[in-house]
Amino acid sequence: MIGNAHLDAAWLWQWPEAFQAAKATFRSALDRMREYPELVFTASSAAYHEWIERSDPAMFAEIRERVREGRWQIVGGWWVEAGCNVPSGESLVRQGLVGQRWFATHLGRPATVGFNPDAFGHAASLPAILGGQGMDAYLFLRPQPHERDLPEGPFRWRSADGSEVIALRIPFEYCAPRAALDRQLEQVLERLGDGWREHVMFARQVEALVAPGDVVVAITTSGRSGNVLRGLAAAHGRGATTVALSGSGGGKAALIADRALVVPSDSTARVQEMHGLLIHLVCERLDEELLGRESR
Repeated sequence: MIGNAHLDAAWLWQWPEAFQAAKATFRSALDRMREYPELVFTASSAAYHEWIERSDPAMFAEIRERVREGRWQIVGGWWVEAGCNVPSGESLVRQGLVGQRWFATHLGRPATVGFNPDAFGHAASLPAILGGQGMDAYLFLRPQPHERDLPEGPFRWRSADGSEVIALRIPFEYCAPRAALDRQLEQVLERLGDGWREHVMFARQVEALVAPGDVVVAITTSGRSGNVLRGLAAAHGRGATTVALSGSGGGKAALIADRALVVPSDSTARVQEMHGLLIHLVCERLDEELLGRESR
């Protein structure tokens, strides 16, 4: 999953309240990214990033590092998420001119995906405007299916001058009451089909079986297996202590586990052999501690 947060700079409040909401949201996103190394977060609106840069340089340095890693994805490319019906074409052009210039200057890269999940309409000239701003895709929510029939997946949106972007309507609401989150997740997984299950099989086992205080041992020869990393993240979420048996430098598994035993080899066979030996040694030590048996 890719996290995101739609924020209004001004709606039923003045901008200082939006500033506090943006700062709290970005802080929470950074904290979750520290807890879950595979989490990717998307953020729009150059204005919000500038607020953070001016008010909290340390937090902005964290954001810049996450951008460098590819885990904080800049989308939208505009100064703020804008209404796209009433503003003039010149206004929308300047949104991108100022926003993309700021992102490129302060975060090292402009956006390539337009992002307006809460706009109540979209000017027919947007493909041309977005293309001129370096964006070749567009994500939106409205009009919803009951308001206008559109292709279910990505489609080509062409403006009168022939300019095109790949457009996608968000299939479900971008927010929901806490009680409805389970159903939201079910709908997304139904869209993905059965292929998702193999990617979360270890995490699902951990969520079902692990209790706070348990020890979870993860075995990965490379330290980069997505299944194993998701299992480790789930174990942390359950309050367990995690141990990684890895090789090839340890990989991400060694970084996010509480303890890591790393075999210094790139040979899968050698790493597996040493993992087998380590497991036998650990079991022998457990016998001594729990059952009072002396090793022979």
